[in-house]
Amino acid sequence: MDSLFDFFMLKKIVSLFIYPYSLALILVAAGVACICLGRRVRLGKWLAAVGVVFLIVQSVPYVPNECLRRLEYEYPAVLKETAVPGGAKWIVVLSGSSINNTYVPVTSRNSGDTLHRVVEGVVLANRFPETKLLVSGGGYVENGPAAHVMAEMARDLGIAPERIVMEPESRDTEDQARIVAGMVGGDRVLLVTSALHMPRSMMLFEDYGVDAVAAPTAHISTTHPQTKNLLFPSASGAVLSGACAHELIGMAWFKMKNVFK
Repeated sequence: MDSLFDFFMLKKIVSLFIYPYSLALILVAAGVACICLGRRVRLGKWLAAVGVVFLIVQSVPYVPNECLRRLEYEYPAVLKETAVPGGAKWIVVLSGSSINNTYVPVTSRNSGDTLHRVVEGVVLANRFPETKLLVSGGGYVENGPAAHVMAEMARDLGIAPERIVMEPESRDTEDQARIVAGMVGGDRVLLVTSALHMPRSMMLFEDYGVDAVAAPTAHISTTHPQTKNLLFPSASGAVLSGACAHELIGMAWFKMKNVFK
């Protein structure tokens, strides 16, 4: 278990250094270091300049919005008028992040992504009353797994406790796919997660043999990319670039692992 934990942490740490924002800062820092040390000053100026330009470009919301739009709309949302393949026995809701701080309401203990996902799961559970609601997520919380906080919120929103099943052991999406596959067997599931996270989630769940129907939520891209606000660098643009990079890195990692299987 320790070796798995070490690998998990190593993966998280390494990924931090290849996000667009991190790469830009690394380039600038390397350039400044070269200039200050008086070694390879010309190279240092080039590195710093490239880093600054890269930082500006990845902060323009238009750039990540195009990437996000393609990922988020790969799977259609399950709307009221959407025909859903029959036979689903589970609604599986994947966690984002949660904290178990009992001094704040349950809506504050679920992150924005998790909040959207749980609400969508409850909406679908009401639409398909014969299903069970499986909330999945261990993750990093102060006093317990994300699944516990998600289940509490689902109960507060009116889902009967006997319909709720918790999966509190997983630490990432692949863990969730592997563990949930063992819990649902060959049953069809409606898979609820953020629209951006859905393509990677479907890849993993299908790889583990889960009969999953995508039910994306929490869309963050705009379908009107010519909006003036998308053309100027901003902190929100950098955040969008990081979110897009996170998913692309995860998908690349999954495909690379499959190549070497």
